[in-house]
Amino acid sequence: MVQKRGIHRNPGPKRKEAPRELTTAERGYDGTWQKLRRWKLATDPFCAKCGTSANQVDHIKPIADGGARLDPANLQSLCISCHSKKTALDKAARNS
Repeated sequence: MVQKRGIHRNPGPKRKEAPRELTTAERGYDGTWQKLRRWKLATDPFCAKCGTSANQVDHIKPIADGGARLDPANLQSLCISCHSKKTALDKAARNS
């Protein structure tokens, strides 16, 4: 009996991999930031905007706009909702 060989198809061009996103440490949120973040949430456990329980720490003046990354005076505790809204406003202002 003759064995038939399988049909080998040309796989075509290789897909380009999506660029790898930077890790939080690569973006500047290293161990020093994590300690400062925990301290800020312990010191100010409520959202600076709406008063609910905070679980995010926000740079009042964004780092991209020249804000100090590790200056406690440039930080505020926010809830997820308020932080998302503020981040969107910051990005819109930067792009206009």
